[in-house]
Amino acid sequence: MSRDEKPSIRRPRPLGPPQWAPGARGQLHDYLYDLYLAAGEPTMRAIKQLVDNDDDAKGRPSKDTINRCLAGTELPQQADVLSIARVLAREARWDEARATEKTFDLWLEARSVEYAGEPIRNFDNPFILRVHEVIESDGADNAGDLPIYIRREHDELLRLKVELAMRGESAQAMLSGESSTGKTRACWEAIQSLPDNWRLWAPLRSCCLFDLERCASNGSPDRVIAGRWAHTNRA
Repeated sequence: MSRDEKPSIRRPRPLGPPQWAPGARGQLHDYLYDLYLAAGEPTMRAIKQLVDNDDDAKGRPSKDTINRCLAGTELPQQADVLSIARVLAREARWDEARATEKTFDLWLEARSVEYAGEPIRNFDNPFILRVHEVIESDGADNAGDLPIYIRREHDELLRLKVELAMRGESAQAMLSGESSTGKTRACWEAIQSLPDNWRLWAPLRSCCLFDLERCASNGSPDRVIAGRWAHTNRA
């Protein structure tokens, strides 16, 4: 490189569209992304500087927070999201007050959604779901252990249902059988391949309905696995 040549400065690659999410959560991230595009796709550093220089901004999001907010990977704090929307609207020459108000309404609606169940990572103990322990025998010290699991034909069917759900398609499977035939254990084994951000809803009631879906009806940002199982007694 000669003395007269200046080193090239590589500009960070612009963000792609946000991660898909149903309901108000998806609408919020789509709207923020529209603001980002209209503002000329500024870098995360530039957006942070704009927020830091805004004396009226309530939030002070980091570059990582701004990135996650625009990428749609998490629901940001109210102060952060309003501050980001405000400076982007200003850069885009959009009505700041209207943009901030719309962002607030979408955030409030997304935040008010009550997600069913708990993150699947919280269910690390199968016995909470009433999976049966090893049957104790005289002289054996194996209480609290899981029995060795032998896969059966229905396990393969459940695996296919899980794969469908992970591709974004809803799927259901009804497991029926006498008590202690392994219905709950089969469901437990099937959910082990699901990502940690899925949610498990497992009210302990009669029958075993294995229901995997994107819970678009309530706007949940996470895919939901809903399991309802116990057993029925035949007369």
